[in-house]
Amino acid sequence: MKRLEKQDKKKIGAQIHNARRAAGFTQEKLAEAVDVIPQAISDMERGVTSPSIRTLIDLSKVLDVSTDYLLGIETPSGTDSETEAMIERIRRLPADRMVVVRNGVTALFEAFGTTKNTGTKR
Repeated sequence: MKRLEKQDKKKIGAQIHNARRAAGFTQEKLAEAVDVIPQAISDMERGVTSPSIRTLIDLSKVLDVSTDYLLGIETPSGTDSETEAMIERIRRLPADRMVVVRNGVTALFEAFGTTKNTGTKR
């Protein structure tokens, strides 16, 4: 099996970091939730180590993002990583909660005076 390159570890680490922040976890709380020590989360986020398959799956479940997202495979184009993590979490919401999020975001766009499709000011 091919070892992960340093840039791959850094990319995975950035995805974990952004998903953790988007989900509102500290490194300590996330470590507790996936049954690793806080230093392991720190090392993963900095690209020093990569998560085991079991830890990757646990991170995916706890952070409510796909393993593909954490591995950097699934990426909506034109967005930063933190926004990508939020988009992934929104995609996984039940339909009734999706409506609430959609209505809230629409209200924010209207409050900011942006158009629906382009995000530009009217």
